[in-house]
Amino acid sequence: MVGTDGDDLLVGAGGKSDRLTGGEGADTFFFGFEVHDGVRTRSTITDFEVGIDSISLAAGVTIDEIKMWGKKAVVYLDNPCGPDDVIQVRGEGVCIDNLTFRYDDLLVGA
Repeated sequence: MVGTDGDDLLVGAGGKSDRLTGGEGADTFFFGFEVHDGVRTRSTITDFEVGIDSISLAAGVTIDEIKMWGKKAVVYLDNPCGPDDVIQVRGEGVCIDNLTFRYDDLLVGA
């Protein structure tokens, strides 16, 4: 999924290997609908812009762990029904301390 030059909302669709590219603008990468389905998904944010973009999680979705693996952050979302879902976050200067997360009840059921 590829965004535009503006501010975009990109929703993780729960595929086995989603690739999300926001492009320019303040992008929001949303995850949540697929987390509790018992199927492990791996999503990659290809161009996270530190201080501009954010990762939004649906109500009830929690982070189990965040690790650095080379130049990417790997976020494990707690999945009580099976293996944790994974978000790989790539982008200039990405590290655990500068990822922006928010919880967004407004997108649940969207």
